[in-house]
Parts: sequence; structure tokens; C-alpha cells
Amino acid sequence: MFAGFAVDSLRGGGPPLAATAGDADTGDDAAGELDGMVRQGLLSRHASSMGDTYEAHALIRQGARTVIRKRDGDDSALTLALKTADLLEAHGQPDQAFDLLIEHRAQERAAEVLEALAPHYARSGEASRASRAVTLLDAETLH
Repeated sequence: MFAGFAVDSLRGGGPPLAATAGDADTGDDAAGELDGMVRQGLLSRHASSMGDTYEAHALIRQGARTVIRKRDGDDSALTLALKTADLLEAHGQPDQAFDLLIEHRAQERAAEVLEALAPHYARSGEASRASRAVTLLDAETLH
């Protein structure tokens, strides 16, 4: 049961799942199922301040996005991407939110995320990262 929940949650490139949160939400042995998905290469595990978090493999995310576009159309895929970007930001992952927004050509929203990220990049000595991100925005968005 948790595996289906995890794939559904990550289909739009959503925020990483924490095993403890999965246990609370599903009542299953989420950690065990997540470990199996890591062993199969479907998820990667990352240590963070939240504990272990899990992210779907890029091919899994891309496949899920393709299915959503074919099944529900581009507008639904964009709506899901915008919601997912909001969740990524709320979970402290604005870089991933920006990438997702760029992928879905949500330029205005991506510019908003980058504007919030720019001071962080400047403080952490990553000005070149901000410069690279700006090149992903189209000229109309920058004016």
C-alpha cells in the first residue's frame, strides 16, 4: 500500500518523503517498503534534518509526468507541477521547485522562486548558480 502512495506522491517530482511521515499517514511499515524501493533503484535515500528522505529516480518522475500528460492533458500536468512546486518550497527545497517550474515553462512562477533564492545564493557564495538559473528564464520574464 505505501509503495503506491509513494509513487502517487512523487509522480510530479514532489517533495521527498520521510519514512516517519509515511508511517503516520498509511499505518504500514513504510520504512521497510521504502528500503525495498531504494534497493530496486526506484528511490534514492538522502539524510537530512528531517531524517532519511526519499526521492523518486528521475526516470520514474519523467515517466509519471508523461503518463499524467497523456491521461489528463497539459493543463492538468501544469496544475500538478505548480502544486508540487509549492510543496517543494514549503519543504525547504526551492531549488527543486525552480527546476520543476522551468521544466513546465512556468516562467513567471520560476522567476518568483529565483528571486527568493537569490539572497541565499549570494550569502553562500553561489552567485554563479544564480547566474546560471537566470539564463533559464526567457527574456520576456526578465523585463
